[in-house]
Amino acid sequence: MYDSSQTHSAVENILKNAGHSSVRSSPDALRLPAGTKIAVRDISKVFRTRAGKIVALEHMSFMIREGEFVCVVGPSGCGKTTLLRILAGLERQTAGKVYIVKGDNERTVMTREGSTISRDSRPLTSIVFQEQSVFPWLTVKQNVEYGLRMRGVPGEERSRIADHYIKMIGLAEFANAYPHQLSGGMKQRTSVARAFANDPEILLLDEPFGALDEQNRVLLQQELLRIWEGSRKTAIFITHSIDEALILGDRVIIMTARPGTVKAIVDVDLPRPRQVTDLKSQPAFLDLFRTIWGQLSEEVLKTRELERSQKDRARTRRSDHRSAF
Repeated sequence: MYDSSQTHSAVENILKNAGHSSVRSSPDALRLPAGTKIAVRDISKVFRTRAGKIVALEHMSFMIREGEFVCVVGPSGCGKTTLLRILAGLERQTAGKVYIVKGDNERTVMTREGSTISRDSRPLTSIVFQEQSVFPWLTVKQNVEYGLRMRGVPGEERSRIADHYIKMIGLAEFANAYPHQLSGGMKQRTSVARAFANDPEILLLDEPFGALDEQNRVLLQQELLRIWEGSRKTAIFITHSIDEALILGDRVIIMTARPGTVKAIVDVDLPRPRQVTDLKSQPAFLDLFRTIWGQLSEEVLKTRELERSQKDRARTRRSDHRSAF
C-alpha cells in the first residue's frame, strides 16, 4: 500500500534542503566540458533484500548541459526513479560519481554523496513526484511558499513569488483552498508551482502527469512548457510516454531493461516555443517517435521476458514447497 507520508517526508526534506553535498576539487571533476550542469559517471545502484541483491542501475553515464530539458524513458522497473532520487540526494549510489556544477561565479563542482540540510539563498534541486505530494494541512499558497519559508525568505517577498507562480498555473482563485478541495490536476499544478517558486538550479520531475487523464495531461504539459520557457532551468523529466518526452525535451535518454543503463540518447530537433497540439502531426515528430520506439521496444520485450521468468521461478518454488509436505 502506498504511504503518502513517505512522499511528504521526501518533499519536506528537499524543500528544506539546499541540496549541497561535499565539494570536491578533483582533476576529474574540473575537466568537465564548458556548459555542463550535471555529469553522471559510471554510477551503479544495488539494493540488498532478504531475497538477495537487486541491481537497479549499472555503469550509467551521461551529461546534461546548463538550461537543458532532458527526458528519460525506459521500461518499467529499469531504475528511472532511482536515478532521479540519486540526483536529488535521496538515495546514495553504490558506485560511480555524480558531478553538479553549481551556478555561481566560481563554477563550484559538487559531488552527490547524499543530502545535507543547509540554508542557502538558492537550492540545488526541487522535485515533483508522480504521487500527489502537496501538504494536505496547508493551502495552495502555503504549499507554494513552503520552501521559501524554510529558507528564511521574508514574508512579503515570499507572498509575491507565490502569487506569481499561482497565477501562472491558473489557480489564483484557489490560493486559499486546501488540497481536499482540489482536483488531481490542480494538486499537481500546485506541486509544479512550488518547485519553480523555490528557484532551484535543477528541476527534477518524476512522471508528474502520469496519473492524470489525457485532457489534464495535455494542459499541464503546455503550462509546464510555458513556465519553463520563462526560466530555462535545467530539467530532468521521467516519463513512460514517448509523446511526452518529445513534446517537452531537448534530448531523450533511453534506458535499458534492468539493470538500467543508457542505451541511446536522441536529440529532439523540434523548434521552440512548442504547442502541444501542433507537434504530433509534424513529420519530424513522427520520425523521432519511430526512432525512439525502435530502441525502446526491444527493452520493453526484455522486461516482459524477465517478469515472465521470475513468475515461473516463483511458481516452481511454491510447487516444490508444497510437494515437500
